[in-house]
Amino acid sequence: MKKGLWLFIGLFSVSAAFGNIGGFCAAVDAEGTHAYVGAGQILLAVNASDPVAPVCTGSLYLPGLIEDILVEGTNLYAACGDAGVHRANTSMELLDTFDSPGHAYGLALNGTALYLADGVGGLAVLDAASLAVTDSYSTNGPAMDVVVDGAAVYLLDHFNGVIKLDASLNETAAYGMVAFGNRMASDGTTLHVADGEGKVSKIDMASMTLSTNELVGIPSVGTAVSGSDVFVARGASGVQVLGGALLATPGNASALAVADGKLYVADGFGGLSIFDASTKTLLGSFSGVARSRATAIANGLAYVAAGNQGIRIFDLSDPTDPSFLSTLVSSNALDVAVAGGLLLVADSFQGLATYDLASPAAPAYLGTYTPISPAVVHCVGASGSLVYIAEGYNVLKLDVSNPASPAVVETYTSPDYVFDLDVAGNNVVLATGAVHSVTVDGAQGLMDWSLVDVSDPLTPVAVTNFGPLVRAMQLTLSGDTIYASADDGGTAFVQMPGITNDSDEDGLDDAFEQTIIDFDAGDEFVDFDSVDPDDDFDGDGLSNLHEQLAGTSPVDPQSVFAISALEGEGSGFAVSWHSVAGRTYTIHKSTNLVEGFSVLRSGISATAPVNTHVDLEAGGCAMYMITLDP
Repeated sequence: MKKGLWLFIGLFSVSAAFGNIGGFCAAVDAEGTHAYVGAGQILLAVNASDPVAPVCTGSLYLPGLIEDILVEGTNLYAACGDAGVHRANTSMELLDTFDSPGHAYGLALNGTALYLADGVGGLAVLDAASLAVTDSYSTNGPAMDVVVDGAAVYLLDHFNGVIKLDASLNETAAYGMVAFGNRMASDGTTLHVADGEGKVSKIDMASMTLSTNELVGIPSVGTAVSGSDVFVARGASGVQVLGGALLATPGNASALAVADGKLYVADGFGGLSIFDASTKTLLGSFSGVARSRATAIANGLAYVAAGNQGIRIFDLSDPTDPSFLSTLVSSNALDVAVAGGLLLVADSFQGLATYDLASPAAPAYLGTYTPISPAVVHCVGASGSLVYIAEGYNVLKLDVSNPASPAVVETYTSPDYVFDLDVAGNNVVLATGAVHSVTVDGAQGLMDWSLVDVSDPLTPVAVTNFGPLVRAMQLTLSGDTIYASADDGGTAFVQMPGITNDSDEDGLDDAFEQTIIDFDAGDEFVDFDSVDPDDDFDGDGLSNLHEQLAGTSPVDPQSVFAISALEGEGSGFAVSWHSVAGRTYTIHKSTNLVEGFSVLRSGISATAPVNTHVDLEAGGCAMYMITLDP
């Protein structure tokens, strides 16, 4: 099966990705000879000890597009926009998460204090170890970046310039003549502020007065300082050295970092470019990233439809560290599928292209089907020599027994726009804007179409800390691995926990369903097909699916996953909840819902039937949330 669209139902609890292909590189920091790159939702560790041939040594999937990265010793901090801030170690293990109220843009560290420029959430000061909020400051506009120098904090307000604060977050000075400020960097005496008007403003940090303005051109999205050199990231134009050369990069220069005499450039889909910061010469690059519109798996390789990057081919011999092999040129590859020995590419400009996979890492072009209608081919699925493509509302069935000349067999017009399709056995499943599915029996041609409203089963069930990917997601199922494509967010490889006994393939274990069937011999639940994952058999407010995930009984309304008591305990509270043997839990706490929840304690083993956790530092007011660990 190419895309497991049914996985949107939330049948499986997924804890983490075990392998990744990075997306759009928009953040970077470096320490020594190691660089850490925000490649969409993927945090990449890159060993640049040999800058001519940098090597990716690890990756970590995070639940939001990475806006900024900060490395300090063995700690990594990632600002992930609406997904908040995450702390990991340099071994790529996630340690802590803070769900900030705004949009996490920029980070700075001063001792044990982590400063977060949180968009409309203003400035938050966090404990660097626990990510607990210790202080905050409100801004009139979105807080975009922050620099800390001794006891002074410099905060960039997107609309109102730079604000200087003391250690107690009292405003001491400001410079307001910066329009649409994006990023800033310090050389110790001067702030270099890049703005949306293509200027870099040099602001004296002591007096908060303007030293000079330099026009570098739009866009100006990031800055870095090395000695007397100021570097400005300018998107597709490359990197501008103020008063000097323009350094060309293959992608979109989006963020900069300087370490150990080297300039590191997060270069969009160009990957990571490394320059000698003194001579301004290109030393090397890491290009193993891709826009991920869709993914197909065959021959131990991943074929990633990467838009105007074409088809990016990766070796999955070690799925924890996929290696980039080659690129297949395509104008705008939106989807990809493999059938037999053919690679099928849906290209919005060219149509459906077919390739011979006799040499899997170097597919050979065979032919193209170009649609007559003005709509574009944006998705493809295949079964044997039959291929299905969608162009707007129309679904075409093609015979590719002669792959050099694909021929249309039949056509179906959907009442709704077709965003995606999949072929499973004799069935074609369409994902449409009305959240419907259309199935067709391939053995009977396109004669007996039936429209089935499955809007309820497609309602996502929140069961895991593996949050939804932040771009239009497509899923590819190969063996027991899910490949989740998230456009500029990259590609995450996720192990699908198996339900070994699921005869009707509805996500419920047979033994679990049998408990419901056996409960009352006289009711209508007589076989596996009659038990629905979304039903609530015992009427306790949890669906059958939720009961299985939580480990509670589907036939006992007293068996629930819920907080059972909250009682005062000294200066704090004792929180109790119903628990199930063999499960572990995480307790989250908030003293201000505007600031969100933070993890109070994780990995709490069940002491069934009830667990109790005592929080002695509630401060008189606290809110708690219990989650089930995957």
